Amino acid sequence: MKGKTDMYEKLNGIEIVATLADDRPYWRLEAADVHRWVGSLPPSATQGNVSRIECVGEAWDGSSDVVVGEVPWGKDLKARDIDKLLDNLRSGLRALPTDRIAMPTSSSVRICRIASSTLLIIDFDFVDFILPLAINGSQPIGKRAPSMATVAGQMLEFLKGADATRAGVVRRESGMRRALEETAAEIGHGAAPLWLRLGHVPYYDDPRHLLDVGYVVLFATINETLLWAPTGSERIHTVQEVRDHRTYYAQKHAARATVLQGLQATNSVGLISQTALAFIADKGLDPGETLESAISSALADHRNRIHFERGKTSESLHYEDGHLLLSLSFPGGHYYRDCLTIWGDYPPSIIAQAEGKLMRNFLDHVALAGEDLLVTKVEARDGALELYHAIRSVAIPRTHHDAEAMPNAA
Repeated sequence: MKGKTDMYEKLNGIEIVATLADDRPYWRLEAADVHRWVGSLPPSATQGNVSRIECVGEAWDGSSDVVVGEVPWGKDLKARDIDKLLDNLRSGLRALPTDRIAMPTSSSVRICRIASSTLLIIDFDFVDFILPLAINGSQPIGKRAPSMATVAGQMLEFLKGADATRAGVVRRESGMRRALEETAAEIGHGAAPLWLRLGHVPYYDDPRHLLDVGYVVLFATINETLLWAPTGSERIHTVQEVRDHRTYYAQKHAARATVLQGLQATNSVGLISQTALAFIADKGLDPGETLESAISSALADHRNRIHFERGKTSESLHYEDGHLLLSLSFPGGHYYRDCLTIWGDYPPSIIAQAEGKLMRNFLDHVALAGEDLLVTKVEARDGALELYHAIRSVAIPRTHHDAEAMPNAA
């Protein structure tokens, strides 16, 4: 793992994007640029659809065949077909009455695998913005798959129509860029814009609809395993939808940045909560080794837990936001992080008297047995009582072995 993360482990999002862009504006990044970084990250960083990295896709290697469309009805595009398409497009662009569309090359081609469908996308550089046209394997019902010459002809017609709406697209995208940059600055702590691009448009679509096409926006922020990673949204249509990311990301990103900075400043590998530490001690486990195991597990899959059983109680340790936390599930309720939830309806007298009591009065478990573990807040919900305690954590010093194994080593 260390060899793959060295390039970026000491950088923040702003520095990572600047390194990838190499004096270009971030919105001109290509899929290959983004994957220079994404390829260094562990599996959990792009797991599920949180990162939206599937909307960026992967750079075409210039020599592989691509099956576009849905499984199992995809259309097989041979590498020679893609090369022929690019040749036809370059010939056609030379004949267009504009010199403001750059000639596409193999590096303009990327492959997006979204759900069960594969798209081949060509990014056309209009100087002021980039237009992605997609081959998705679809064609009019009852007709055979079109030739590459036909596809090129339809793409060129689209490009002519897009050039006619250039001013409107540029105005819209300029507003999107400004909102993305200002939002990243408001999120702060090194957050940065990573990707801003119109969503892919089928090559046979109507260019008059271009101003209604949504955008894909990605930020570089800190994720739940305290790694800098991509995250964002697709189908963004308005500036306000871009700005809404501030509310969604700012609080968690700031908290994670604070934890990460603290760990780096103290040369610590992570934090173990008071209740998790009591549980680990009862099991006779080594805190450092347990934390290292949990971090490795979370990097592989953010849903991973270290599981135990105690009678009818399911116990697990989970690494999140720099902390090793304890989770308990038992007949009648559950516990996680700092909250004990007990099912049932409780009279107001019990609710009123719960605050200030020992947590162990409500659940007999070794992790909650501490004399200083007091109920600090009580919330009654329909059919449940939630009891909170103060969060206390212990930093685990980083050993030489940890430094070799863990990402973000300072």
